[in-house]
Amino acid sequence: TMIDDGKEDEKIIAVALRDPTYNVYNSLQELPIHIFDEIMHFFSNYKALENDRTTEVKSLDSAEVAKDAIKKAKELFIETFEK
Repeated sequence: TMIDDGKEDEKIIAVALRDPTYNVYNSLQELPIHIFDEIMHFFSNYKALENDRTTEVKSLDSAEVAKDAIKKAKELFIETFEK
């Protein structure tokens, strides 16, 4: 979960099942520390060049929390665009 321009925003980190570099990992805690640091740095700074837009990593959550966020997003999409 992040704060992006003052608003809460969820980001999902996913790995392609056929990606042999990362498909052995099931959680952020399993990543080598340098890969984890690169991901954190990216999400903390990826909008810095867009007119000084700011982001802040608020929390790192489990795969179950991510799956729940995806489910809610799908439901919202259906409710918004398919009805």
